[in-house]
Amino acid sequence: MWRKTGSRRAGSAFVLAVFLVLTPGVTGVARGEVSVEAHLDREVMAIGERLTLTVTVMGTGTAAGPELPDLPDFAVFPAGTSRNFSLVNGKMSSSTVYSYILAPRREGTFDIPPIAVVEGKNRFISRPLQVLVEAAEPSGPGSPGSQPATPPPLPRGRRGAADARAVFVTAEAKPTEAYVGEQVTLIVRFYQGARLLERPEYRAPATTGFWIEQLPGERTYYTEVHGRQYHVTEIRSAIFPTEAGELTIGPAQVECVIEGNPLAGNPFGQFFGGFGGGERRAVTSDPLKITARPIPSEGRSADWSGAVGRFRLEASLDPARVKVGEAATLTVRLTGQGNIRAVGDPVVPVVAGLRAFDSGGSVEDSREGGVVGGVKKLTRVLVAEASGSYVIPAIAYPVFRPDQGRFETIRTSPLTLEVLEGGVAPGASGSAGAQLMAAPSGPNLRFIRLGDPGLSKRGEPPWASLSFWLLQLIPAGGFAGAMLLARHRERVRVDQGYARHRRSAREAHRRLKAARAHLARGEPRAFYGAVAQALLGYVGDRANVPAASLTPTEAKAELTRREVDPALVTAFAACLDRCDFGRFAPESDGGRQEVMAEAESLLRALPRAGL
Repeated sequence: MWRKTGSRRAGSAFVLAVFLVLTPGVTGVARGEVSVEAHLDREVMAIGERLTLTVTVMGTGTAAGPELPDLPDFAVFPAGTSRNFSLVNGKMSSSTVYSYILAPRREGTFDIPPIAVVEGKNRFISRPLQVLVEAAEPSGPGSPGSQPATPPPLPRGRRGAADARAVFVTAEAKPTEAYVGEQVTLIVRFYQGARLLERPEYRAPATTGFWIEQLPGERTYYTEVHGRQYHVTEIRSAIFPTEAGELTIGPAQVECVIEGNPLAGNPFGQFFGGFGGGERRAVTSDPLKITARPIPSEGRSADWSGAVGRFRLEASLDPARVKVGEAATLTVRLTGQGNIRAVGDPVVPVVAGLRAFDSGGSVEDSREGGVVGGVKKLTRVLVAEASGSYVIPAIAYPVFRPDQGRFETIRTSPLTLEVLEGGVAPGASGSAGAQLMAAPSGPNLRFIRLGDPGLSKRGEPPWASLSFWLLQLIPAGGFAGAMLLARHRERVRVDQGYARHRRSAREAHRRLKAARAHLARGEPRAFYGAVAQALLGYVGDRANVPAASLTPTEAKAELTRREVDPALVTAFAACLDRCDFGRFAPESDGGRQEVMAEAESLLRALPRAGL
């Protein structure tokens, strides 16, 4: 059927109003429990962006609108009001949401004072808010590698279709020239200027020749492009060139279903219903070019391990004083900004008289301020062979600084390990373990009995039987089943097409069950509509096509495209035609039973025919 959202809302509001007037048990809107909440969609923004201020007034239906304080640093635009009602135990409560768009006039940190709401003689206020406005980033239509926020031109000759400017995608890379291993920030923005009927699907651009790290958090905000208001979703990634030359970042793509004009091309849709209301759209950004400069050979040492960025190196000993044979832990930390996972480990110098054992390491990522960095830590266990003072020389680590275009060597401070007498030297023959091994015999030693002890075999071991090995398969089978179930649930959660395909038969049988109920109650028009919905919905679910936008002609074309038996396609179309005819010229009960049988037969045959 055609979607009639406006008429449904109007009808619901009318029913609610009549209910409130005629129901004596309703005591009216609850008073005296008013609360005001203010919220910003983000706390950091740039000049040229838009900020959304939301004020929610709960628990009253008689309070006046919010009293916004004086905000001289912002241009304020009302963005609409919405209201929700609830009825619990005969008491009506409501919440009203007021939205405002704020456009900053200058940079700085600004306080938004408490927002007041007045009800009678009482005054209720929200908590204060604060926002940081930064300078606009130096990118624009003329900068290389960036794509300006310009929607595509409106095509001609598409009556009723969703506006081509309703949604679009842009991509931007900063900077567009970088050294191999230097971070480039990729920003993809999805501009939404119309209502979406489904959750959009995002396909990240191809980044061949780059190491990619996702930056946390999606930014959402409102902005104005060519006089039109858009809701923007921004996704950022950190990419690092892995080879020199001109590299290409492929287009980013977003697939969505845009609410269009449900009456387009069908002037009788508002009277007889239909299957429409949305337009599936795939929008892409333009590809980007990145120039990756090679690391210069001048100043590059043989022990450079690929570190590109800004780092510092630290080392520590714990403890710094031990006895002979005791261990001390040397910890080396490499901290800074850069692709920390792609750099090599610092080389710990060999110190005569100290035995070093690798005890592992770790990497902790950070994404602070949209810059990739972190801490790389490695540890070595040091054991001295004799007493004395052991100096661990400074550890040198070469780093390429892309901001300066040159190499630098960072170093730790030298460390001293003091080893005292009194411990046990490694491998010393006077140690307690060595003395015990050398002892000839004693009361705690048991001699090994030689010869035949007279043991006899009692039965077969359990692993010699087939049942033992079959039992071992039970845990493995259970684990495999659990993994498959978890994988299935995850795919159902993220893959809409897979989820619709899995539940297609169940949904079709549910609709046919509704059709049988209409048939039993003698409702022919509702019966034929339910049968048509079952058939079209089944094709839409199996083909992952929105049922709201699937017409009988499109369903027949989809079956033909999937190479379904032409005779079956003809039968499918004939059954739908019969449903359309029956809605306006109802058949006898026997004819309706035939339609039901045809629909059930088609739903059994379509999966076997390749749908």
